[in-house]
Amino acid sequence: MIKTGFDIRPLDPCDPDTAEKMQAVFQRSYQVEAALISADNFPPLDRSNKDRADAGTKFIGAWKRETLTAVLEFLCDRDELNIHSLVVDPAYFRQGLASGLIHHLMDSQPWTTALVETAIANTPAINLYECLGFSRDHTWTTEVGIRKIRFSLCRRNP
Repeated sequence: MIKTGFDIRPLDPCDPDTAEKMQAVFQRSYQVEAALISADNFPPLDRSNKDRADAGTKFIGAWKRETLTAVLEFLCDRDELNIHSLVVDPAYFRQGLASGLIHHLMDSQPWTTALVETAIANTPAINLYECLGFSRDHTWTTEVGIRKIRFSLCRRNP
């Protein structure tokens, strides 16, 4: 669950103020991830507010008062819950926000299978997903040369 002092709210990427706050968190977090995985070309850093608004996905965020601290992007289609992105502002790392957002999402959506992916070199994310019960499912290399891994989780009692 999310730590005291934070609350989770839906985010509207079409609202200009919210979109700017989301963009700031995505950029700060993805800059850290790009360095962590030694990626010179990291496509998530090129994603714009318009890209997110047009994606057809949903967003939730962790807030501390009026500060957006973490964002989770997802799509729940029938039985499949697909986590498209999960970012935490580096100023709020190691405070349980990522796991809190995932728990909140999984408790609030109907699903039998949940999927998430990350770079193979992103050890903190891999540790998080495995700690939450996700299993390694598939690996591949992206067009820009980033090795990725997908995780899946099947709900025992849907």
